[in-house]
Amino acid sequence: MNHLSPDLMNEMYRQRVKEELEAIRLEREALNRLVLLAERLAALGRWMVAYGEKLRKRHTKQRAGYSELTKKVA
Repeated sequence: MNHLSPDLMNEMYRQRVKEELEAIRLEREALNRLVLLAERLAALGRWMVAYGEKLRKRHTKQRAGYSELTKKVA
């Protein structure tokens, strides 16, 4: 037997529904932030690769110029 009044039961049910809705909202927000984080990390990775390629090109050209200079001096 249930000794609780119907009003109290309804209020408990409403509170449970509110808690479930808040949990769902938080899960969605966390998922959205994970997606945003993944996108930003991917963009950072692409930038690092592009910057690294530019550095490699610049330093390999300088090395080639340096070795040509040493050949001329010798």
